[in-house]
Amino acid sequence: MKNLLQLTVILSIVIAFNLNTFGQHQFGVKVSGGLSRITDSMKSSNLTVTTPFVPSGQVGFYYNLALGNKSSLGAELNISQIEGKEKWEVPFVDEYGNSIGNATALIYRHISYLSLPVYYGYTIKRLTINGGFQISYVLSSSGTNESSNNFTLITEEGNQIIRREGGMNRELNDLDIKAFDFGPRAGFIYRLTHRLSMEGMFYYGLSNINQIKSTSEKLKIQQMTVGIRYSLWTKVHD
Repeated sequence: MKNLLQLTVILSIVIAFNLNTFGQHQFGVKVSGGLSRITDSMKSSNLTVTTPFVPSGQVGFYYNLALGNKSSLGAELNISQIEGKEKWEVPFVDEYGNSIGNATALIYRHISYLSLPVYYGYTIKRLTINGGFQISYVLSSSGTNESSNNFTLITEEGNQIIRREGGMNRELNDLDIKAFDFGPRAGFIYRLTHRLSMEGMFYYGLSNINQIKSTSEKLKIQQMTVGIRYSLWTKVHD
């Protein structure tokens, strides 16, 4: 984490230093939507955990420094909205091993980050492929836990079938997560006009954002988005 933070800071300083030097400088706004998920390493012999992708997005500013016709350095400052949905299922069986129901828990996590991606790009005609790292800081977080139990029981009195359902909902104002997240990201930019471009990216978080020390459960973020960017300012230095 420390080395990655230092590398990102160094690259940011290099980009800032070159604002008044050679190359073409471009500054603009961007908005994108897509999918995200928060993976969970929780494992148990009778527990099934699924973490599907759910809608998410980001909005922010970008800066691009062209280093000739093909190479470039880029940086962004984004508000990234990470959404996570997690489903836990535990089966219930009777003394003979027959299934009589299950317990289900749904965990929703909502995290807003201030994200700083820094990357290198290589351009082929209108298409730029880029790769780099991203560091994010938590701005806010919240969540919801929803649980329910479903049983089908057969009694000894006439084999009568009884169904029982119970549940509990709990709101969480602040998640017990770490302040920083980091990881690699890769993407593309396709230039549509002089000012307008289409973009896409995939981020793979390496940090375990779970801050609860009493458990070995690891939570990690993944996000992929597609959107547009619009150039507000372009300047060329000889």
